[in-house]
Amino acid sequence: MTPYLIEEAYEVRHAVMHEDDQSLVDELGDVLLQVVFHATIAEEDGYFELSDILSAICEKMIRRHPHVFGDVDVKNSEEVLANWQVIKDGEKSIKSISDSMESVTSSLPALLRSQKVQKKASDVGFDWKDTESSFDKVTEEISELKEAIKTGDIQLIKEEMGDILLIISNIAKNLGLDAELTLNDAIDKFIRRFRFVENKITSAGKLMNTDVVEDMERFWQDSKKIEKS
Repeated sequence: MTPYLIEEAYEVRHAVMHEDDQSLVDELGDVLLQVVFHATIAEEDGYFELSDILSAICEKMIRRHPHVFGDVDVKNSEEVLANWQVIKDGEKSIKSISDSMESVTSSLPALLRSQKVQKKASDVGFDWKDTESSFDKVTEEISELKEAIKTGDIQLIKEEMGDILLIISNIAKNLGLDAELTLNDAIDKFIRRFRFVENKITSAGKLMNTDVVEDMERFWQDSKKIEKS
């Protein structure tokens, strides 16, 4: 059932990003239903029940927010986050920055995980000194990918491709961009422009195939001009 829970969570995010309140109500309901499903199955199998889930989250909120439920004084939101991270790290027996990197779940989308991991390195100064330096690294990694492709070594090609994606996500982080959302926006743009091309081709009574590649390229450029006008 976990793939469905993940899917519903993303649909919640989609509703929020599009400021669609009615869809948000529906999608949050779907997420809540998933939680109840999981709790029901666990209860039937004798593991835990919904009340255990509620108790656990209440205890966690109290434990991780001593400035609200305890006597810890904080000056601003930055200190709140810092204290929260210290408490969380203690609960998970995280003793090093590498430990904290490994604690970022691999179930996250890779771009999101990449930025979270690299943020931990950046917090201690392990990062490019400026954007220009990271651009130089992109050029270097592309050259290494080209060389890897020449060898035909699939594992090496995979590693070099991964290095490029990693540095690209780092650039996005340093520019203050959410790489996951930025890529999704680019995908939406690609679909929008492709739809324009497809409509033009089919309106001319032609099929979308390799016979009309030149037409597709021409209409693709037209779509870009229209969006920029």
